[in-house]
Amino acid sequence: MNVKFLDWDTKHFGFKVGTIEIDKEKDFSLEQLKNDARIEDYKLVYLKSSSLLDNSTLFFDEKLVYSQKKTNVDSFFCSEIESYRSNIIEQEVYDLALKSGEYSRYKLDQNFPTKCFHLLYDKWIENSIYTDYATDVLVYRLERKPVGLLTYRNSEDTSSIGIIAVSQDFQGYGIGSKLIKYYQSLLSNNIKVLDVVTQGVNKPARCFYEKNGYEVTSRTYIYHLWL
Repeated sequence: MNVKFLDWDTKHFGFKVGTIEIDKEKDFSLEQLKNDARIEDYKLVYLKSSSLLDNSTLFFDEKLVYSQKKTNVDSFFCSEIESYRSNIIEQEVYDLALKSGEYSRYKLDQNFPTKCFHLLYDKWIENSIYTDYATDVLVYRLERKPVGLLTYRNSEDTSSIGIIAVSQDFQGYGIGSKLIKYYQSLLSNNIKVLDVVTQGVNKPARCFYEKNGYEVTSRTYIYHLWL
């Protein structure tokens, strides 16, 4: 049933992972997919659909893309925010990356080993800092310690936030909004669209993005089929 092999997930999670786009309006058999996946020795298959599957008992995640058109913003300077390019990543930065994933399907799905969730976000922040996976990594410091984090990547006319998180002890102080304003002030005129991905169950993030001018522009349901 045209399951696509996922090399990165398979290599790092230690079991065979694949993905498939499904359309419930077409002839789709979950049992047939299970049989095909077992024959190919898959341990996990992500089922991606634009609509909810009827009567499904599989774990699923509602992936939301929030977007907004870039507008001209005033220059914004915050002495507590710095571009983070470090030879040694501070533990607080790793912790913030993990915090950004507290509503991630990799954490909420109890079938996932905890080590896989940690490895995914550790690799994400490492690639963001050490490679061109991210255009830049911004860190908000208080008393020299990182308490806020935002990564983003620019591609053609779009800028996408990857990771954004604020330490639990410093929430409610406007740090997240300052990171957003600072990030937007760095963008060049050729950037026309801003976007960010979050989960449907992540109500705090959704409220935060909506407060900062983002609207839902895409919705995808991702199911986990464990074999």
